[in-house]
Amino acid sequence: MIYSIGIFLAFFLALLSLFKRGRSKADLTLGIWLMIMGCHTSFFYFTFTHDLLDYPHLLGLDVPMPFLHNPLFYCYVLALIRPKKLNARLLLMHFFLPILIYLLLMPLFLASTSYKIDLIRRGVVFMTLSRLLITFMALTTAAYAYLIQKELNTYKISLKQALSARDRQQLAWINIIFCTLIGAWLIALLTEVRVYIFGALSCMVILMGYFGIKKVGVFTNREHPEEDQAPALVPQKDKKKYSNSGLNALGIQALQQQLLELMAQEKPFLNPELTLSELASQLHTHPNYLSQVLNDELGANFYDYINALRVEEFKRLVALPENQKYTLLALAHQSGFNSKASFNRNFKKVTQESPSVFLKKQAIAMD
Repeated sequence: MIYSIGIFLAFFLALLSLFKRGRSKADLTLGIWLMIMGCHTSFFYFTFTHDLLDYPHLLGLDVPMPFLHNPLFYCYVLALIRPKKLNARLLLMHFFLPILIYLLLMPLFLASTSYKIDLIRRGVVFMTLSRLLITFMALTTAAYAYLIQKELNTYKISLKQALSARDRQQLAWINIIFCTLIGAWLIALLTEVRVYIFGALSCMVILMGYFGIKKVGVFTNREHPEEDQAPALVPQKDKKKYSNSGLNALGIQALQQQLLELMAQEKPFLNPELTLSELASQLHTHPNYLSQVLNDELGANFYDYINALRVEEFKRLVALPENQKYTLLALAHQSGFNSKASFNRNFKKVTQESPSVFLKKQAIAMD
């Protein structure tokens, strides 16, 4: 039963990743990896239920699959934190072994169906995990664990410890996958029982589905939740909306002044998780009144106003010589943005130019 759940969920999550709106390199890599997990478990299921005779053309396709999981996880981590590092040379280096195995098995793939059926009936199947294979996989898992931890440490240092909420969430997600993958390979190393091994792989997919959907939102289109949360009660041009507001002209002027002073002195926009309700609470007013001031007096909805302030804060920080030793992303996080994509998009929206063009015009060189 657990195999069926794992197989179905692996393919389902793979489709969510591969057809996600605004799909990134990380989504593509994760989708391919989940597809491999589904196929790998399916091969075991066919062998376990003796159904491989009905699909002889699949014989041998699963042989290189144990060698795909670690490289795919490593590439997924890179796609999340250092996508520019992913290139054809790196992919060829990490996937050389499974590619070589597929090439060596080409005569088998091209063999006749009757020959493959004969091999299956004689018990010559390619699902057996030998002690040598499991030991090799344990060593490669340790090697990839080292490489992944090295990349994560470099990533943290590059941010100068300015980890945003999204960064922490992303790192937590990587750790979840890392721990479940290590657990699956430990079971393989200690038991050598295929039922347990693929049961662990199915559990890994189930855990990834649970945390990826409910806790992290990896498989949803809400890549930038701060925009999705923009309240519907703040259209910029609909002033009739506030015609019955209890806030008079003096109240509007007072609240606007209070808002400007708060932003200048305490800079609550530096909090990447700031919401309209939280800001209204700091001003001791109702969110509707704050929304009215933002729309009618400042001509912007809440998130446009906050992100414009963050852009100005970034421009102030990057102009300071002592800050030019930091990365652009670190300063963006210090300015209140919770992701690189959000920073780039809002910076261009406010200034009509990209951050790199702005830095070039200002003759600012970042490390």
